[in-house]
Amino acid sequence: MKKLIVLPIFILMMSFSQCDKNSFDKKSPVEFKKMYFQDWVGGQPGASGTLVTLIGQKPTAQIDFDSIYFNKNVAKVKMQKNDDELTLTANFIKINPKDRDLILSGDPKEEFGNKPPKNVPKIPFELADNEAVVSYFLKGTKRYFRVKNIAKKKTLYYP
Repeated sequence: MKKLIVLPIFILMMSFSQCDKNSFDKKSPVEFKKMYFQDWVGGQPGASGTLVTLIGQKPTAQIDFDSIYFNKNVAKVKMQKNDDELTLTANFIKINPKDRDLILSGDPKEEFGNKPPKNVPKIPFELADNEAVVSYFLKGTKRYFRVKNIAKKKTLYYP
């Protein structure tokens, strides 16, 4: 009787051990030769962000790049292909919560136009300041790889 109980529990535990959704590929599908991030400030108050750029060779396999996780944020990847070169960029726009106009009143009808704050998704990775994680799809499966030692460039100031 004891064996009948232990066997299903063991099988159940083994099936969950293979469910690590955030496992990283040991080798990146792209060899990046230039990696940097650059803060930028717009001409209008509160307009700022960070642009992450990864430049490397085109991968041999058919890969659909999805997102870049960087500095506790996530942004969609924009991909450019030239001859043998691949450029991935992601723009992380910073939103200043102080810039929101809120109407605070004792009358709930006056507060009707207030918009709730946007939920910032919590990223499932622990990253250093110069690290990023790139997510991509290969044959319909979402995969991840870590990029380390991303250089910081000077801040861009737009008029």
